[in-house]
Amino acid sequence: MKFKDMLNMEEKELEKMLKELKIELIKTTSNVSTSTTNTNNSKKRQLRRDIARLKTIMRMKDIERYVKSMEEEKKG
Repeated sequence: MKFKDMLNMEEKELEKMLKELKIELIKTTSNVSTSTTNTNNSKKRQLRRDIARLKTIMRMKDIERYVKSMEEEKKG
């Protein structure tokens, strides 16, 4: 999934997707240990990158929320 698409998702959707990707990574990892195909390695790499993208976006949203709350405190 693309970064831009993930940015437009809500936090609950991101968390759900993160869980699904982690489960898929575990399944793919276990399949890699039982088979010797290189396609699983590329799938694993893509899953790890998607997980990293999701975590980055979730962290960005946390920081945005924190900054907004700090700005409101200064005003109030």
